[in-house]
This record gives sequence, C-alpha cells and structure tokens, in this order.
Amino acid sequence: MPISVTCGSCSTKLKAPESAAGRKVKCPKCGTLAPVPVETAAAPVAAVAKSANRGTPSVKAKPANPIAEPIPESESASSPEPELLEQFAMTKSIKDKARAHLEASESVLWVGKPTPKLILVRSLVVLVGGFVAAVALAIILRGNLALALLAFVVLMGIAVGTPLLRLWRATRTLYVLTGRRATVWEPNRFGILTVRDYTPDVLSKMFRRNSWFIKGAGDLVFHKKTVITQTTYVKRNTGPYHASHRGGTTRSTMTTYYWGFMAIDDVAYVEQIINDQVIAPYRNRGNT
Repeated sequence: MPISVTCGSCSTKLKAPESAAGRKVKCPKCGTLAPVPVETAAAPVAAVAKSANRGTPSVKAKPANPIAEPIPESESASSPEPELLEQFAMTKSIKDKARAHLEASESVLWVGKPTPKLILVRSLVVLVGGFVAAVALAIILRGNLALALLAFVVLMGIAVGTPLLRLWRATRTLYVLTGRRATVWEPNRFGILTVRDYTPDVLSKMFRRNSWFIKGAGDLVFHKKTVITQTTYVKRNTGPYHASHRGGTTRSTMTTYYWGFMAIDDVAYVEQIINDQVIAPYRNRGNT
C-alpha cells in the first residue's frame, strides 16, 4: 500500500511505495529529498517454515528495497516530465542552446521566463507618459499642424513600441536553475541571444523585489550596477568681445541596472529553491 509523503520544501503531496519506508525520495516538482516515515508502512510479511534437520523455524529474508521514486497523489497536479527543460513552452532553438550549455551531470531544478502581465504593468508608465508628452507637444506646436502631427506620431510610436519590444524580449528570455548555477538567456538590444551564468557565490548575495501590483510576482536580483552620469551646463557670454565662459553648473544623474530572474511568478518559491538547493550546499562545503 503506498505511503503518503508531504514534501517539506514545496508542500507537494506524494505517494511512495512501501519499499521506500525509512528512505528518502525525490520530489519531482522541486527536487528536494523527502523522508518516508517507517511507522506508516505496512509490516512485512515473513514466511516462516520449520527447518527439517534443526527443528527451529526459519524466517525468509526480506529482499533489499529498490530505489523508490515518489508518485504524486491523484488530487495534485499531474506528474511532470523527467526533463523540465523539454516540457517548457519556449522555442526549440533556445531550448537546444540551453541544453547544450548544461553539463551532463547537471540536474535542472526550475525553468521559467518573465511573466507578460508584469511586463505590461511596468510598461504602463512609459505608455501613459508618452501619451501625455505627445498631447502636450501637439498643443504647443498647434500653429504648425504638420509638425504637431509628426511629433504626436513619433512620441506615440515610442510609447506603444516600448511595451511591445519588452514583450517580444520576454518571449525569447529563458531562465534555467540547476544545482550549480542560475543561467539567463535573453536577447540584447540588437536581438542577439546572450547568456549569463550566476554561480553560488554570486547567488548568495541575491535579493528579492516583490511586485506592488501582481501578488506573488517579482524579481530575484543577482547583480546590480549603478552608473553616475555628470552633465555640465555652461553659461556663455556671447558678443564680439566675449569668448570666455563663466557661471557653469553640474548635475549628476544616477541609474541602476539589475540582472537576474526578472519579472517572474512565484518569486518566493524560486528564491526558496535557490536557498535550499544551491546556496545551502555551497555553504555546507565551507564557503561563505
């Protein structure tokens, strides 16, 4: 009779065969080893026979337990494919590149990509701002109808094109997590697919940013970079006898760029997998 087991990491309900009692079975959803309790297993049936020459009963030895794999319960989701990368909705060319990038001993723990809902929500600022700027500029240039119309079309093209470009990049972005690293496949500004690997020492410094608008969604930031740009404005004294500059001012702007598993669903769940399956083993080996 199967033994009911609950995964301690993702709370998935599993079924394990009796032969797995006292052992650990691998959760097919998150890869965590879940212990199978001994007390819930049915008592083994021993075949007792009397020895003909010794007159004492002999007990038939129980065969060694085979390595058991858990079976999800009927009320839970259907069992996933053995290879998460194979079943994930992504173009074959990108999956082929991701598969070739992995080493033979690497096991895939999680596969994902940016969620379109969060991409659209974050693009609303650009859309609304572009519309307001287009209307304002058209009003300012209303004396020149052709120029006002051109400015409106250009700004609205930028406002609408930016979300569409972000959605297109999201459809070609692939996140792969293994026990050794996190890998991000995404197109650059020219549409060329690039790859970045983040090893456990980098992942140990990650942080999470939850979405304000979509529950459970957010970013896992593995690396960030802040760029400070200084712009100097110079006041010129113009005229036939003035060629010098004076009274200049300098302004600084700061822009921060983020890299990692950006705009994903179930961000806390993915963070837990990274902590348990990647960072914890890394630190257990004496790394900090």
